[in-house]
Amino acid sequence: MIRTRPGLSINHTDWGDLCKNPIALSIETKRQVSWEKALLQICTWHSAQWRALRDHVKDIEFLAGIIVQDHDWFFVASTLEEGKSTTYHRLPLGSTYNAFDSYKLLISLQCLRAWINEQYWPAFRSDVLKLPVEE
Repeated sequence: MIRTRPGLSINHTDWGDLCKNPIALSIETKRQVSWEKALLQICTWHSAQWRALRDHVKDIEFLAGIIVQDHDWFFVASTLEEGKSTTYHRLPLGSTYNAFDSYKLLISLQCLRAWINEQYWPAFRSDVLKLPVEE
């Protein structure tokens, strides 16, 4: 499958190391006044990613992203059903305002890491790379 893709990339981009390592989480940082620009960037990346995955997606349920604005971190997800993408956004993960919110952020990031390792990566290996699922 990789040999048939532009730039021999497993992702929707052929930039640097991103052509060899799967993108599991998109992160965009913007100032507080630029929420729409940050969301547009994540949506653009997810759209390109869904387009690249379109014919190979079976077990990938959603694409994940994070928008960081000042101290606040938000989760963004997009799903693809019947060729149409739906974006869910502004789901708070935590912030760096104080210690308590920082701990919430760390736990949220640990949950995302677990999702990537236990859900996304096995689905990507199976759906896109056509590799057997590791047990």
